[in-house]
Amino acid sequence: MSSESRDRMIAAATRLLARDGLEGTSFSTVLAESGAPRGSIYHHFPEGKDQLVREAVEEVGRRFVIYLDSLAPATPRDAVREVTAVWRSVLESSRVTSGCAIAAVAVAGDTGPRAATGAVFIAWQASISALLQRSGLNRSTSDAIAPMMIASIEGALVMSRAQESLTPFDSVVAQLERLVTTKSG
Repeated sequence: MSSESRDRMIAAATRLLARDGLEGTSFSTVLAESGAPRGSIYHHFPEGKDQLVREAVEEVGRRFVIYLDSLAPATPRDAVREVTAVWRSVLESSRVTSGCAIAAVAVAGDTGPRAATGAVFIAWQASISALLQRSGLNRSTSDAIAPMMIASIEGALVMSRAQESLTPFDSVVAQLERLVTTKSG
């Protein structure tokens, strides 16, 4: 069985987790979304749904770290804009029906795949702190702002979905921009 169908299943699981959460993501929905053959699911994920979800979480985490590490913002405000642009794009492209797959798994009752989310959030924190440092903030300020930035973005994603509006997200972004601007001056 091809790794292409495996990659399609991971990508589909990621989209479904972001939109439907852990409970709403099943092998059936992943197969339907990915177009992968039914027999491929246990071939590629012999440990079942937990393995698929864990690998989807790890993939989302890895891709976002690569993106963050590739950025070279001129100012802390630019850093905030570049980080939040990704999440605004998720909201826009889904018509405010999707959020963060990592958060969806983190808050689910199933502890199996949830363990992977902690490592992802730690990696994101480190990458965002490094990004803020590259943009001109000192390390202690960057280390303090990074977890607050992640928590603010995740909360804004939830609020925007609940209100079916980009307004909460945009408001949080504006406040993050204001915060880093005051810390850099």
